[in-house]
Amino acid sequence: MINRHAQPLSEKEIVEIAIGYAFREEGLKQLAGVFGVSATTVKRRLAAFGVCIRNTHQQRHCDRRRGRFSQAEAIHGAWGRGDYDTEAVRTSRKKWYGYERHGERNPFFGKKHSDDTRQRIAEQARTRVISGTGEYGDDWTEELRERIVARDGHRCQVCGADDRMLQVHHVDHDRTNNIQANLLTLCASCHLAYHGRRELVGAMRAAHAVLMERLTQAPGVPPC
Repeated sequence: MINRHAQPLSEKEIVEIAIGYAFREEGLKQLAGVFGVSATTVKRRLAAFGVCIRNTHQQRHCDRRRGRFSQAEAIHGAWGRGDYDTEAVRTSRKKWYGYERHGERNPFFGKKHSDDTRQRIAEQARTRVISGTGEYGDDWTEELRERIVARDGHRCQVCGADDRMLQVHHVDHDRTNNIQANLLTLCASCHLAYHGRRELVGAMRAAHAVLMERLTQAPGVPPC
């Protein structure tokens, strides 16, 4: 790609950028890559052209609506880069957007959500959560868990990670159903993404289908 940072954009190119941004809802970085300039240059030219610039959240919404963004893939990528290392975040990001996280310099200091807002947040959270049912019985043992993890090759059956905390997932969400066909090894991040944010429903179905195929093909290993 030719680096054109020092070259001015022609009027025709500015119009093409404005059309891509306003009508095709393409992002600043995407347009910058096409025209070989920086995202800052694109943003400045669009603003001078009278185009209202979207913030990151608005652009993400546009990308998701047009099929250019996958939340599940983004989460997997973030976990792979180590972006969800809680301790690293706590020690390295003492200030957020120019404000301190705690104390009077936090813009939310001394404030609280209204009851309506709390209820709306709770309702939104409930729509994202996939809850388990039932209680763990005597047949749910550490030996069973280790046996399932060993059966699945000590790796997550969704993302393939073998260097993270591994957990055993109940496919039908019933904690009392501990037949091996209902148990699947997942890493903690995939387990959370499925139960907590409902983002890996399709990937979980596919992983379970692969498991069932393995069980039916394995000699002398009944699925239940």
